[in-house]
Amino acid sequence: MSEKPPVTYAAWQPVDPTQHLTEDDISRLVHTFYGKIQQHEDLGPVFARAIPGDWGPHLDKMVDFWASLMLGVKRYDGRPLPAHMKLPDLRDQHFGQWLVLFRQTCNELFEPAIAGQFIERAERIAQSFRYAMEFAPDRARDARPLVSHPPEDPPESGQ
Repeated sequence: MSEKPPVTYAAWQPVDPTQHLTEDDISRLVHTFYGKIQQHEDLGPVFARAIPGDWGPHLDKMVDFWASLMLGVKRYDGRPLPAHMKLPDLRDQHFGQWLVLFRQTCNELFEPAIAGQFIERAERIAQSFRYAMEFAPDRARDARPLVSHPPEDPPESGQ
């Protein structure tokens, strides 16, 4: 009869899918994603007006932002909501477009568990920004329920 190994506290802990995530992974995500943003028909012009010229400092800041969220790195000290509230061209539909592109990029670069962690955080942030913009006295009221991915095709009749 073989002995069972002792049950330890660690055995009861959930496995963190991001435990092997690195800053290089985050940098690859940020650079890939914002490269797509720059080419996007609607988002590209909004970002180009907000970030004229050298995107390097913005990308560095975004790497620090995501490293703080995903790895607990303490370099990011910005306030992203006020910066976004200042963008006169930013509209509600841009959040959905941003999230669709972000979801696609995460799913291209990471296994589903890691992509899901990024996407969940991005969706929460986008929703909080949308609420803040909705209730800002100097912004147009156009917030609608946010869909971060294209709706699924309806099933064909007879199935």
